[in-house]
Amino acid sequence: MPEDLLMERKVELLVSMQTKELRNEVSDLKKVIVDLNSQVVEIRNLVKQQEIKREIAIPTEPEAEKTLEVTQAPPTPVESHAGGFTSDDVDIRKIFYCGNK
Repeated sequence: MPEDLLMERKVELLVSMQTKELRNEVSDLKKVIVDLNSQVVEIRNLVKQQEIKREIAIPTEPEAEKTLEVTQAPPTPVESHAGGFTSDDVDIRKIFYCGNK
């Protein structure tokens, strides 16, 4: 019987030691989780700020393009015939020459 009590006491002591170590590990993990959560919140805030900056920057870009279009010279009218020739300048038979028949 004294051996049984001694063995029971040893088991209780080992269980209590293991329980204490597990509690310490769990508390450490809780601290890490809290730190990671705060980092996630910070990153989310940074992303929101960047999205807001992008939304503000997008409307200003088309305005810049509009000013560029206004400052460019209007295109010159293109003549329908290259070189400014008229139909009277060249004989139609020379254009559609098919050789000697």
